[in-house]
Amino acid sequence: MEGGLKGVLCNASALDLVTCGGISGLPEAFGRSSWGGLPSLKLLTITSCDEITKLIRGQNIRGSMLPNLKRLVINRLRNLETILDGMVPNRVSLGRLKTIEVVDCPRLKVVISYGLLQQIQNLEEIRHIEVSNCPMLKQLPLSVCNAATITEIRGEIEWWSNLRWKDENIKSTFNNVFRHAQTLKLAEKDKWDLYADQKNGEQS
Repeated sequence: MEGGLKGVLCNASALDLVTCGGISGLPEAFGRSSWGGLPSLKLLTITSCDEITKLIRGQNIRGSMLPNLKRLVINRLRNLETILDGMVPNRVSLGRLKTIEVVDCPRLKVVISYGLLQQIQNLEEIRHIEVSNCPMLKQLPLSVCNAATITEIRGEIEWWSNLRWKDENIKSTFNNVFRHAQTLKLAEKDKWDLYADQKNGEQS
């Protein structure tokens, strides 16, 4: 069973995890050297997995982790506090990440940790950050040096206005790449609620 699943996942370019009960982060198997850290995966979407508190736990990873991932989309993780906890050992891990989108994660405090920034050398790959309905996210670990690489930050105006910055000059610099994005529309919220209810009904 594991061998067949490993073959599928190792060659997958996109993966959706929806309403996955019983996991508090990405499965440790993803980081096993025998799995290659899912080398072909370019898009990872995670939706309505309420037990996840820390998406990636660095101490559980022994090899390269998601080395070719370009886009990470996180929707409705009610208890998510941070994307990366600790340091991922291999410098190749997450090294090609270009886009991070986070929607409706009310407990999220860290969307890009300093640990994650160190994994992505010089932030040369990350271009786009989008945040919606994450009221506890109060700070982005960005500096004036990152302004040349980040091309767009999208979020609600109120969230952007309430962010804390070490230096007002940093905020002024990133004002040029900030774009207002409406909070996730009610119709889309209803769609995710219906989908999650259907999945829960199938499992019961």
